[in-house]
Amino acid sequence: MSGAKKPAAAIIAKPAFWGAESRFLGLGRPARFVLLTQTLLVMNNIRFTNAQAEQAFLHDLKTEVHQHFAGRPIAHADWRFWAKGGCWFALSYGACALLLLGHLTAGPFWAVYLVFNLAGLLIGFSWGHDASHSTAFRRHWANQWLHFVSFLTVGIDPLLWGLRHLRSHHIYANVEGSDIDIDRNPFLRLSPAHPWRPYHRYQAWYAPLVYLLTLAHSVFWGDWVYLLHPDYEWMRQGVGRGQLWLRFFGFKVGHFALMLGLPLWLTDFSVGWVLFTYFSTGALCALTFIIMLVGTHFFLEADYPTSEHDRPATVGPCTNCAPVATGTPGKVGRGSSAAGLTATRPITCSRTCATRTTARSTR
Repeated sequence: MSGAKKPAAAIIAKPAFWGAESRFLGLGRPARFVLLTQTLLVMNNIRFTNAQAEQAFLHDLKTEVHQHFAGRPIAHADWRFWAKGGCWFALSYGACALLLLGHLTAGPFWAVYLVFNLAGLLIGFSWGHDASHSTAFRRHWANQWLHFVSFLTVGIDPLLWGLRHLRSHHIYANVEGSDIDIDRNPFLRLSPAHPWRPYHRYQAWYAPLVYLLTLAHSVFWGDWVYLLHPDYEWMRQGVGRGQLWLRFFGFKVGHFALMLGLPLWLTDFSVGWVLFTYFSTGALCALTFIIMLVGTHFFLEADYPTSEHDRPATVGPCTNCAPVATGTPGKVGRGSSAAGLTATRPITCSRTCATRTTARSTR
């Protein structure tokens, strides 16, 4: 590899980097500068043992991308994007119209509601995800409206989802403590850096039951945590509190009015049946959502980058903290996405760091 390698901070400082996120938030230039400063402060707190190799790879990748698009017009969404999302939109809201105006009996009502809900999820996959990256339209307000509409049937707040998707998952994919999508939970072990428990050996069998609950958990609990918990203040930076709350409650009202209010108002079904239909079809949508993600996020070849702070204990303790206690080696359960990795002893630091479990490869 040849040529001068630009440090990560220099890359982040480019308008192309922070402009995309600030367009997602609808920020002006002063707010963009504050957002840039905060982003650099957060990112500079994490260093990786392979940082130089990653910077070299990033430099070569950016060079090849620029060469590929040299002299070519770069547009936003084309007809294929709109055709794909439009098919799901027509199917979803066509099913919605049939639900409300078709005078269905209980069984067909449930089946059509499932189509309405599932096709709505696929609108979020096609239109919503790209709108969160501000790639559907040139203007941020248009991307925001598309993002809002695309998530209406899903129920997860689009602004909060977009913030953690851009600021956490895409920047720190599979990094323990930084990628919110693999945060520790009491049921599933999603990273080799998570502590191993004996019941994780059966994770492959009970995980689908947990997946059924993920959508309801996000709608009724997770969104509130991301909105209110101080641990996620870094994620909410750059967004005014008033805007955050107004968009949050506006979206939730829209979601529940569409998914529950209209069926209760325009059909003769009981509250119990509509609620059962909402939660049961939502559970199947959640399972579908997770299955679609597993193949692209959790597999044997997935990389779980380790920061210098969390490096394997076999090469010595953390240089920033004084270890005061150690544990015993852990395991990675059979069938786990972290197969081939063995957890080493956790290091409990005497300073502000929490107990961290590090991992090393046994391949």
